[in-house]
Amino acid sequence: YRIEDIDFSGRNGLSQIRDAVANPRSSAVRLQTPAYGARVALDRGLKLGFENIQHLSGGSGVVQISPDPSFPAGATATRRVPLRLGAGDVTLNPRVLRELDELSAASGALYWRVADRDLNPVSDTFVMEVSR
Repeated sequence: YRIEDIDFSGRNGLSQIRDAVANPRSSAVRLQTPAYGARVALDRGLKLGFENIQHLSGGSGVVQISPDPSFPAGATATRRVPLRLGAGDVTLNPRVLRELDELSAASGALYWRVADRDLNPVSDTFVMEVSR
């Protein structure tokens, strides 16, 4: 869904329309870093941290990163990760960071989440602002 700023007279125009992501009440994986809405600089590297709080069958999944909160196949970078009870993190390599920089050029933002091996989301979706 979208959130819009409306002034007291009912007019829209205070700022741009921003995408918002409806997250589930609870999820098998809790995202930790970067925090929701954090500003990141891709030229300094990027580490995504999460905590697996429920057992997931298969034991593996993917981190998905996209400029679009619907995570379309053609505009989503993925990285395989182990999904075991406890904490985990993914450090993205320079090739993936260049790809993400290109993907985020128009929107200035990237969304990320963890999905199971069948690409079903198992975490909330967080957004991060990409600084240039």
